[in-house]
Amino acid sequence: MTISFEISEQGRCLRLAVLVDNEAVWPHPGIGDEASAFDAEDVMSYLVDSWSSLLLTQTFPIPFDARQMPRSLTGLMGAAEARWDNFGVDARRKVESEQSRLDTFLYAHDLSQMKFGAGLEPFYVLRSGPHMRIETFNRFIEGVTFAEFVSQMEGLGDTAARLLGDDHPLVIRWHRRDIVDPESVLAFIGGLPLANLVAAAEEMTSLKTLVAGRGLREIANDNRQPILAAARGAGALGMTSLCAVTDAVRALKSGDGNPLVNFRIRNVAPCLRDNSNPTDQGIRVANEVRTWLSLSGSDVVDLADLSKKLHIDVHRIAIRETRLDGLAVTAGDHGPSVLLNTETSRRGNGPDALERSLNFTWAHEVGHLLMDDSEEWPVLVDTLADTQRLPRRVETRANAFAAHLLLPVSTAGQRWKEAGEPRDWPNLEKLLSNLTEMYKLPRIVAARQVSRGVPEGRGDRVQDVFLQNIPSFYPD
Repeated sequence: MTISFEISEQGRCLRLAVLVDNEAVWPHPGIGDEASAFDAEDVMSYLVDSWSSLLLTQTFPIPFDARQMPRSLTGLMGAAEARWDNFGVDARRKVESEQSRLDTFLYAHDLSQMKFGAGLEPFYVLRSGPHMRIETFNRFIEGVTFAEFVSQMEGLGDTAARLLGDDHPLVIRWHRRDIVDPESVLAFIGGLPLANLVAAAEEMTSLKTLVAGRGLREIANDNRQPILAAARGAGALGMTSLCAVTDAVRALKSGDGNPLVNFRIRNVAPCLRDNSNPTDQGIRVANEVRTWLSLSGSDVVDLADLSKKLHIDVHRIAIRETRLDGLAVTAGDHGPSVLLNTETSRRGNGPDALERSLNFTWAHEVGHLLMDDSEEWPVLVDTLADTQRLPRRVETRANAFAAHLLLPVSTAGQRWKEAGEPRDWPNLEKLLSNLTEMYKLPRIVAARQVSRGVPEGRGDRVQDVFLQNIPSFYPD
């Protein structure tokens, strides 16, 4: 998919049309010529204000719980207002702070602000690794490369600069756009308020060394830098936890990524082809892994053996951030590796509950390493909440992989039959206890797999019992 800007000059104004695969997508051609006319000074003002955010920002500026996460930038404000409605009356300052950050973010990532939004449909853009995500006229465009988008935007800026002249204050700023300070860079990367980074200057020293003395373009093109990628993923956890996460990644050693890469090419890629449903993709890859390990559906997966075969290093860490579950780090200076946080809040009840939770996280992180693009996701940070930093499809696929790798639906259904097809809580609870002990997975995951494995027409009662007795249970 290609993007191009058609630009013509008229005095100190320019006319602009954005084309994707040679089709004009914005401004809409049906709303008159005036819509495509832009004042060069307005264009330059927008670009110098927004340039760093356009190149560096890949996350929303405020945190959302997974179930509140908006599916689009268009729905971002509505989702934020719903979030604020749940705040107490004493949270006015927090709401005002988030609203200010959101307004700034939406301005920076909406090209219609080159005309202050007047009379134009928004044209939202947000970076996602090596690509740009574009939204306009309820249309979602993916596949445009980041480099191509930046090239077109620079051409637009250079045209506006030529119309204004080199002595114009905005043009001077445009020509110096590559000069940035480390705190601002890290604020954009981590999706954090700049004031927070300035206040935590000492904690951020090691991170600042990664960007100090480098130009904006160089930093932006270094998307695979694992420490910065970890900061991007952990930003929603706050400064202290962000530093702990990046320090943990920094301590990892480089490993042999070839077995993982080869398995992705030979075994995983065919499972992802011709199927865009993330749940189905996760199930397919889980089945492929079981076949590769010569396991039947009822066999227990040895995650340590699987990780050893794929040369994935696995480490337990104790980061005092209960929202953090684990991380996956792709091949490079610090991987391929999996980190499991023993301080996660998903500890459950009973002495073995933490181990079962960590086992599921382990499988989940392996799923990321197998299925997700390492160019786009050099580090994936999984947290209990604030998951807007990972798209829903990415998390859905990794969850499906982990659940079906540890306990296939067919096996869960068979165990339910062998237990006498229970539909009351005492017997279902006993079944879940047996499954969690045997397959080393959390009770909630076992319940969902049983619910999926019960034959159609007999599952409603089972789902109702789970809903009544397991607070975090939800049906498909």
